[in-house]
Amino acid sequence: MVTILIGVIFYGLNFIGFQHTSAGNGSIILMMELFFTMGILRWWGGEYLSPAQVVGAILMLVGAVLVLFQGTFVPQKGDLLLLAATVFPPLGNFYAREARQFVSSSVVLFCRSVLSAGFLLLAALCVNGVPLIGDLQHSFPYLLINGFVLFGLSKLLWLETIHRIEISVGLALGAVTPAFTLLYANLILGDIPTAFQLWGLLPTMAGIVLLTGVLRRKISVA
Repeated sequence: MVTILIGVIFYGLNFIGFQHTSAGNGSIILMMELFFTMGILRWWGGEYLSPAQVVGAILMLVGAVLVLFQGTFVPQKGDLLLLAATVFPPLGNFYAREARQFVSSSVVLFCRSVLSAGFLLLAALCVNGVPLIGDLQHSFPYLLINGFVLFGLSKLLWLETIHRIEISVGLALGAVTPAFTLLYANLILGDIPTAFQLWGLLPTMAGIVLLTGVLRRKISVA
């Protein structure tokens, strides 16, 4: 279930979606994962969410809406694909946490990666054919960074996180991602943040303050 929901569906929609929208837009829209986590896990997974956590999640939803608006209510194709992608990780993370009770994070990540890699490779070959050697050589440094940092180190840290704290709180802590994405997109890609992206960051950060404040209280009590 972890492989299907996260390794295949989520990342499949993720990579396709980012082809049709900006890095800044995508990073903020992906924060909708917290909103769906709040609803799905509270209803299905039995996690308790305090009023402060609910308000924080709603503020993040407001930030995503501001980014989708962009002066008109006609979002880009990539924005919609990324929005659809955020529905699946809450359930996938639930199953990942269940698996983590029996095996280590590295085992969960290894199995998920191997199974999803085979499926996605087959799908890629069917749709795009065999890639040229020159294309692989040109993209290899980016694939290496992507594989080691995004699908390796960060996922190990994430699995260890949701093994120790609630998934919704873990997602809140990771909600600083849009700010770093906007910064790096500007420095590396030359993308200048739009006014709606910057305004969308404000309620997102307010939500982080509320949710991490809840986390700090839980740690102090423990």
